[in-house]
Amino acid sequence: KLLYIPLFCVIYGSITFLYTFGNCLKQQNEYQNFRIKNMISDLNELTTTSKPTIELKGNVGYCKTIDLAVEKYPVIRQLLVPMPGNNGFWDENMFYFYNFVFEKSEIESELQLLKSTYYHDIYGDGNNFIIELKDINECL
Repeated sequence: KLLYIPLFCVIYGSITFLYTFGNCLKQQNEYQNFRIKNMISDLNELTTTSKPTIELKGNVGYCKTIDLAVEKYPVIRQLLVPMPGNNGFWDENMFYFYNFVFEKSEIESELQLLKSTYYHDIYGDGNNFIIELKDINECL
């Protein structure tokens, strides 16, 4: 009967962690979709081709609700990877969901700044774009 107490604590801790992690995944996904929609909207105003060449630099970072969960479960920061950015191969699929198809490559030329927002800077020439994503958490 003494084993029931530690077993209950382990089960309770596991369940609360899983619910917290699930909520973090949902919030991070909504934040990523918000950032992608902003990028697509800005690129739509600037591009002249149907399939531009894009290079992503940086990443979107974590949404602010993740900070609350990380205080109790620090491992959440290692389990969540902020996308889109220059760190993943899912980026094209995330944009493809919104019917925005592009070629991902590294652009060597020096491009002029076309648009600067709170969330990203866009450098380009009409067909080639470099998007520097800003991690808002680093600014605060």
